Amino acid sequence: MDLDLGVTGTLWTDRIDLAGASVLASYKTGDHAGRPAITRHRTGPGTATYVSTRLGPDGLTALLPTLLETAGITSELPAGLPGQIELAIRTDGTHSYWFLINRGDRPVDVSAVPGDPLTGPSLALDATLAPGQVRILLRR
Repeated sequence: MDLDLGVTGTLWTDRIDLAGASVLASYKTGDHAGRPAITRHRTGPGTATYVSTRLGPDGLTALLPTLLETAGITSELPAGLPGQIELAIRTDGTHSYWFLINRGDRPVDVSAVPGDPLTGPSLALDATLAPGQVRILLRR
């Protein structure tokens, strides 16, 4: 079933009747065409989002920015890197250590991330991480 987010849902669909929720996406095709596919309900200081189908990686990639924005969650990484680089941050109480991990299948330039390289490929000038590579940066 195609959704108006430009993605496809698979395996199942649930019929949604709105009860105070807002529609984030609707079905374009299938038995529920024109009906809600993804909804958000605000209650108190929080929200609950319901996805009435199985979204693959493309669907989750399209939906996630909306959900993160609503929750006030932003990335520590510079624009263009979230979704390409995994970031794990550790601290010793004085310094932060940023672990940049390329979980993708193509090289990624991480030169826009400030910090002193501690480990990683070609520490001198090359700030490109190949698939599977890790760079650790010391942040003061």
